[in-house]
Amino acid sequence: MSRFHRIPLALLIAVALSSASEPLRQTLLALERADIEAFKSKDTNFPTSYLADTFIGYGASGKIDKATASKQYASHNCTLQSHFIASEQLTQLDTDVALLTYKKSLNGTCGAEALPAESSSANVFVRKARKWQSIFYAESAIVAPAVIAPNRTTLNHNRTRKPSTQRPNSSSPPKKRSGKLGAIRTAAAYKLSPLRTCPSSTSSVRVS
Repeated sequence: MSRFHRIPLALLIAVALSSASEPLRQTLLALERADIEAFKSKDTNFPTSYLADTFIGYGASGKIDKATASKQYASHNCTLQSHFIASEQLTQLDTDVALLTYKKSLNGTCGAEALPAESSSANVFVRKARKWQSIFYAESAIVAPAVIAPNRTTLNHNRTRKPSTQRPNSSSPPKKRSGKLGAIRTAAAYKLSPLRTCPSSTSSVRVS
């Protein structure tokens, strides 16, 4: 028996691809960090080469194109003290197309509002003329879910009521039926209803 264990071919391919993509991952992460620094320092030249001409971005302000995004580098009133990127993952969709996802932590303010402490980001890069450019970017702030206190009125209203074991008590006596059979039924109805008071008009009913 051979002492060497057989390594699955799929595992070897995965390791090979991971090793091959590591330089690309580092390259794209360096571009991400440079983009944040350019935004921080209001470097308007950086987006010219960093963003593709057909760039589309989605964020808190909605959909933006390259022209709008480039203006934000100089027109923003944000102050950034520190930033950190973690949990980054690279997916190479094609030879010249790659997707980078990560979590971004920012410490700063925009005007009087604090920047989101954490956000989830996705950036699609394309390579043109041996240069990687961002063609699509989207981010969403990571916030804790709101805790809603239960409404006591609603809880009491929706509380299931136990069915009553008492027989319904009607204030109106059963209708007096005509004929001998009707008289028997009327008398039986009063007998089965002990809480009901028999009216005087029925006391003279005779059963012959």
